[in-house]
Amino acid sequence: THTYVYVYVYAHVYAYVYVYAHTYVYAHTHTYVYVYVYAHVYAYVYAYAYVYVYVYAYVYVYVYVYVYVYVYAYAYAYVYAYAYVYVYVYVYVYVYVYVYVYAYAYVYVSTALFELLLEDRPACQRLRIRLVLPALINLASHNLFPKKKQCSKTKAKSTCARQSKPTQFRYFYERGDFPIALGTSTCGNIIQWKVKDISKLDYHHYLPLFFDGLCETQHPYDFFAEQGVKDMLDKGGPKILPVVPQLIIPIKNALNTRNPIVVGRTLKILQRLVHSAPLVGEALVPYYRQILPILNIFKSKNCNLGDEIDYGQQKRCNVGDLIQETLEAFERTGGDDAFINIKYMIPTYESCVFS
Repeated sequence: THTYVYVYVYAHVYAYVYVYAHTYVYAHTHTYVYVYVYAHVYAYVYAYAYVYVYVYAYVYVYVYVYVYVYVYAYAYAYVYAYAYVYVYVYVYVYVYVYVYVYAYAYVYVSTALFELLLEDRPACQRLRIRLVLPALINLASHNLFPKKKQCSKTKAKSTCARQSKPTQFRYFYERGDFPIALGTSTCGNIIQWKVKDISKLDYHHYLPLFFDGLCETQHPYDFFAEQGVKDMLDKGGPKILPVVPQLIIPIKNALNTRNPIVVGRTLKILQRLVHSAPLVGEALVPYYRQILPILNIFKSKNCNLGDEIDYGQQKRCNVGDLIQETLEAFERTGGDDAFINIKYMIPTYESCVFS
């Protein structure tokens, strides 16, 4: 038996690839830009199989790319304009006073002396000068140029009250720039704020002006300044800390008046300031050199009552006690460097923390 197997394999492979790429880009620019993307892909594959394998591949690729770009542009412009106008008016007044003083001295001498003076004219002139000139000097020194009143010898000049200049607070209040009005309640006078939320005010502008009004001693400026500072410190929160450098000069001016009423009011405000917001006490430490010298002068100013009782302690008007309370508040809220800086400016101060 003979088996013959003949296998003939004929393979013919034909690959035809047709790629057509058409790109159409339409860009329309109007007030509103609309972008629509349409993508259509057509794929046609034809395969024919015979005893002889013929592979025909027709690939038609149509790519339509439509590019639409939407551009939305939003522009926000915030313009904050602060205008600070400082007007300095210097008035120089020159007053010339011409004083003519005529002094007459009548001298009665004996006949012998009178005859001697008539014979000796130079001696007569010298006598006239000696009598008239002292009277002229006494009159001019006592009547025309009176001495200024000074503190008594028993009272130190460093603690004498000094007159303060008109403040910016009074100028802005009289012009009506503050959103406040005077009101009354069962407890007395109050401030009626013309804004619903005090914390929305510009603290960089208003708070230094209210502190500047602490120098005032006349009503209603003193009341508005003190109560306005208290209200803003109670509602300020985190907005107080950035304003601390702007408060140093008004505080220093108020303390430099050396008026016990103004100094006591300022010390109470300082105690409220360091407790109004976190880190405010530490922010005041670099400015101790401007604040504490006046406190060093009045630290020992206490009322010596002996065995008597001070019934006005609840009003907290004793400057010496207020200074001690303020220094202790500075030390508690000023951080690690507070005590050494206080001790440098006020050597007699003893720590309330380390003790």
